[in-house]
Amino acid sequence: MTIEDWNDKAGSMIERLARERADNTGGQAKALIRQLRDTRQFKPLIDVATAHRANAAFDADIATWQAQGLIETGHPEQARDILTDVAARTPAGSPQFVEARGILGRAWKQTFFEAADKSSPQAREAIEKSLAEYKACFDAQPGGSVWAGLNLLALAVFASRNAIPTAVGIEPRAMALKLLSALDATPIRERDNFYHASRAEAYLGLDDLEAVEIHIGAYVRSDATPFFNLASTLHQFTELWQLDRQGAQGHGIIQALQAALLHGKKYGRLEMSPDQMRQALGADRPSEQQLQKILGAGGLARYDWLMKGLTTARSVGVISHAAQGRQGTGFLVRGGALIPDLGDELVVMTNAHVISEPPGDCGSVGFGDCTITFEAVDRNVAYEFSQVLWQSAVPDLDCTLLRLKTQPDGIKPLEIATNIPPIPKTADATKPRVYVIGYPGGRELAFSLQDNDLLDHEAPPDGTPPKPNVCRIQYRAPTEHGSSGSPVFEASLWRVIALHHAGDDAMERLNGKAGTWPANEGIWIQSIVKAATAQGVGP
Repeated sequence: MTIEDWNDKAGSMIERLARERADNTGGQAKALIRQLRDTRQFKPLIDVATAHRANAAFDADIATWQAQGLIETGHPEQARDILTDVAARTPAGSPQFVEARGILGRAWKQTFFEAADKSSPQAREAIEKSLAEYKACFDAQPGGSVWAGLNLLALAVFASRNAIPTAVGIEPRAMALKLLSALDATPIRERDNFYHASRAEAYLGLDDLEAVEIHIGAYVRSDATPFFNLASTLHQFTELWQLDRQGAQGHGIIQALQAALLHGKKYGRLEMSPDQMRQALGADRPSEQQLQKILGAGGLARYDWLMKGLTTARSVGVISHAAQGRQGTGFLVRGGALIPDLGDELVVMTNAHVISEPPGDCGSVGFGDCTITFEAVDRNVAYEFSQVLWQSAVPDLDCTLLRLKTQPDGIKPLEIATNIPPIPKTADATKPRVYVIGYPGGRELAFSLQDNDLLDHEAPPDGTPPKPNVCRIQYRAPTEHGSSGSPVFEASLWRVIALHHAGDDAMERLNGKAGTWPANEGIWIQSIVKAATAQGVGP
């Protein structure tokens, strides 16, 4: 089911709930909310759950799922209020009570990690309460809740490693052995991919990375492991276990997880800080044996593909305004690839609605007040612009080429694709993938993966653009404010096929097709090359 299908189902249910009691839906509303939770459609989940709770009796499951959606969308404080109420209204030890207390621990954990100052009283209160809630959840079930126990173990090890005093004392080895014993009791027929993920994390408590590799490999290679769970495991292994800082073997596990996430899974996003990016590029290559153990056959090729993507990201920078902060994304291209007279000079490409001359077009700013920083190389070096070399208005190609006052040292221009992947003729055929690298929402450098199908394009031979020299492409690699000016890459060789410039939940479809769909839109890079070359602006 597509994103628009889920949004349509959610909207229809909300309209129904506005007309009649939730009890009259015959359980359909609750089933939909659970499906939205399981597929991580958090915004519609919150909306439907809110509508349900407004006209129905208290339901602990729905309240808990709504709280999960709030945590995932950055509202842990609202989630805590709901979960505290659920725990107070359900019998101690009941499944609803246990789940509410465990997710309450997750909400407090997020509050701790979002704190700018981890030593502040508020941050220390958050980690204490997270540990207490996980422990209460673990102790509430006979034999202990494995999920809560793993989080309790990971958070306790994190606190100890970072010299954070806590009231909840956990002996990691004893706790890990207890969790492994509980997992050993799982019948063989019930040992699914999540069993392997749990066992891998428990072995982290024993510092047994050989066993971690075996079980995380089974987890990664399972077709039943969705992107969302793999992303959560990567987040847990880096944020709490800090495995990327635990020597070459630990870092190799993280790199293998990143390669699996970026290459083999859909519906998500890989975000890496500039420090993580530089660490990955500077680390020794994991052994072929380790990569094959985790990723299976072709593990080395997947790793090399990831490294190509990370190297490419070095050429993508964040554009900042002196007074207004981060404005968008820009990337380096060889000037001569667009304007022959520029030769090997490196120039920056971004949207005209980010920077234009004169400024003001659709909120654009002037080049003289802006800088670009290639954070994957050095976040402390900002490059100034000396002039706008060429631009095309927002309604046309929405592109600006900028000259730099100084040439970046040691950063290569991005490769420009001459062709664009064809769109399959049949609806059930696998669509080509695209990747977007940018600074979404002004945050860290990110690879966009979620629902990243190339939907349609107006390029020849089959495209029919309304403006013959402006060929657009549409795709479902979701982007946020701050992604304007990002490069869009074809999947195989990390070559630029488009300049990202817009996105909407109801984007008009291309090539004269009726209707709208949730999509992002970019300008075909060869449309930009053709226009810039024809105008012939030089130094």
